[in-house]
Amino acid sequence: MRYQEAYEIIDAGLGKTSLAFPVSEPLKAQFFDSKVQEIGMRTVKKKDSETFTTTATRTYTFTNANASDQIYKVEYDTSVIPFVSESRVNTNVADDDVSQIGYYVKDDNSQSGVITAGTSANPIAMSSAAHGLSDGDFVFIEGIVGLRPSTGELSEINGRIFAVTNTGTNTFTIAVNGTGGVAYASGGTWSLRNKNIIFNKQTDAAKTLKVYYYAKPLVKSNATSSVDLPDQLVPSAIHYTLGHFLALDGQLQIASGHRGMAKQIEEEYAHTMAQREANYDILPVPLQDFIY
Repeated sequence: MRYQEAYEIIDAGLGKTSLAFPVSEPLKAQFFDSKVQEIGMRTVKKKDSETFTTTATRTYTFTNANASDQIYKVEYDTSVIPFVSESRVNTNVADDDVSQIGYYVKDDNSQSGVITAGTSANPIAMSSAAHGLSDGDFVFIEGIVGLRPSTGELSEINGRIFAVTNTGTNTFTIAVNGTGGVAYASGGTWSLRNKNIIFNKQTDAAKTLKVYYYAKPLVKSNATSSVDLPDQLVPSAIHYTLGHFLALDGQLQIASGHRGMAKQIEEEYAHTMAQREANYDILPVPLQDFIY
């Protein structure tokens, strides 16, 4: 199903109720899109990976937009690297004093800036003085008036994360087609949203590092994009969205019904897709042979 059809079903469902507040297109898209992300990470758990060629450093930045904190394996050369808690790592300790290498994941939100202009082009180019960004960085954009794309998108680019490309000293581009769309009017800020895997000691150079993780659903590029969930789960996201709006309006009984239906759909999907896999966080592997 495409986002456009999902939004239309939500409109039809809300049309049968009498909400005390207006439901704008960007608000509806924001709630539904966030539910798609939640369900994807909670129930679907798509697997993906990213490979790095190591250097003498402790930090590597993911370039895959679907990378998440839910890492289930890290291969470093011929070894599998264990997770360590960031609270137990002292980065000032010399590498030679650390006996075993381990990793943790941390978001880098250390940079931000003001957007002063944007082009109605493909891709959209942003102006931000001395932004300091590099190709492959991810930024969260908000506060822009205008710059709607020309592809039928129902929401603005605000409240979304984009990969940065074609960086200049004062400009960068994002992968949105703004040709023929609404022109930039005013405002806008960006903030860094990089995801890093960090080690408690430096890695050796010229080794292979491969990180396996459960991937986030693909973010829509426009309203005609397909929802990156199995068809069985799209109604769950729709029911969650309807329940959210009804709960905000105080219609708790009807909202509870939608949420119950959404949860039931998720549970049925999980039961259908259940596999007999080792759950190391629950029982040691030998004991799992006795559980069916």
